[in-house]
Amino acid sequence: CRRLAAGSFVTGGWSTGAVALVAAWAARREPGARVVTVFPDGPHRYLDSIFNDDFCRSHGLLDRSPAERPVEITRPDAVEVHGWARCREVRDPALEVPA
Repeated sequence: CRRLAAGSFVTGGWSTGAVALVAAWAARREPGARVVTVFPDGPHRYLDSIFNDDFCRSHGLLDRSPAERPVEITRPDAVEVHGWARCREVRDPALEVPA
């Protein structure tokens, strides 16, 4: 989201950065496809976090590059995911029957 704000004047928080990251990946994956993106929030709530250099430095965020693609998982319940992941199997939680 910081790179978007600096280079494209698109401002938002963590989710805006995540949406832009996934949209760019989808566009690279499907050349010629139109990718429409809705940015879910604005920057006002993040002035003391992601747009604050001290906060980012103390959390090790300034020297890290975002992932370029998701980790592929085979099933939604196969592993615990921390970060960006993709699964081709989709389950409707309304149809899941508790054991």
